[in-house]
This record gives sequence, C-alpha cells and structure tokens, in this order.
Amino acid sequence: MTKKSSIAKHLQKSVLAEFFADETSKGVVVDSSQWSESSQGSPCPRFKGEYHDQCYYCQYCHEKAIFTAAEQKYTYEVKKRYIWQNRVLCKTCYQALHSKKAELKAIEKQWADNKQTLQTDMVFLRRYLDLLQDIARYQNKTNWNVIEMLKKRIEGFDKPAERVKFKAHGAEKAESLQAVLQSL
Repeated sequence: MTKKSSIAKHLQKSVLAEFFADETSKGVVVDSSQWSESSQGSPCPRFKGEYHDQCYYCQYCHEKAIFTAAEQKYTYEVKKRYIWQNRVLCKTCYQALHSKKAELKAIEKQWADNKQTLQTDMVFLRRYLDLLQDIARYQNKTNWNVIEMLKKRIEGFDKPAERVKFKAHGAEKAESLQAVLQSL
C-alpha cells in the first residue's frame, strides 16, 4: 500500500467516524410487537434489539441531521410507520414542507369553491403555482398537470388575444383583468 493511499484511507475513516459518531449512542429498546402489521411481517435485520441514532443528509438543504433512537421508537411504534421508511428531510425542512402543504390545502379549497372568479386572479394563480413548484422541490409526488394548467393560464394573460377573449365575457371581467395586468 502506498503512502498516498494509506493517508486517503485514514482520512476516509476519520470522516466516517465523525459522521457516524452518533451511531455509538446508547440504544433504545425495540418493541416489535408495537410495529404496524406490515412492519411486523417484514424481516428486519436493521434493528437488532435496539434503535440507534442514524445520521443522514437532508435531501433539500443538504445539512447533516440525526434521526434519534427515541424518534425512531416514536415513529415506528407509536405512529406505526413502516420500518424501512427512512428520514430524508431535517426537522426544519420537514416542518416547512408541512406548513406549505397546509397552505396548499387551503388554496386548493379556495380554488374548488371559487374557480370561476379565481381563473382571472393573477395574484392567486401565481401564488398557487409558486407553492406547487416549491413543494415539488421537497418531494417526488407532484401534480404536474395542475402546474402546467396554471402556467398556461398565466401565460395566456400575457397574450393580447386572451384579453379580447375575456372582454367578450363581459366588461367587468375585462376591466378587472386590465387592472391586474397593469399592477404587474
């Protein structure tokens, strides 16, 4: 083994030791009888009697985070999450995603209740689109059809033909559309 490769291995070991330092923490006893039904039927060599802190990097902000043994016990035994489910977001990003999802739920309810009015509300359409695109950065599940529909509606307001089309539906809508366009 060359001196260069020996140094590289030593550095790699020290980096790994630092990263997984929390793995040596005192474990929390596993009670697999409290797992969900699907978890109980799954072979799981991952937990050998104890949960241990697990280090990972947040998929969104790329910061180091720790899924503590106590959090694992709560997640798998109280919340009954599947045991092969791993954390991918740190606490801060996880909370931000959930607040954005709550806001999205409120916006979707507004859209369902007032679609006719909101179709011409550029501020609402842009906020709805921005929120969907932001949530898409956090997770894989995204409603791309709604994103494309919103983009087309917003782009449509920039075309003169669309303004004429809305004027045909009534002077009131055309005036409100003109006001929105001028405010941008």
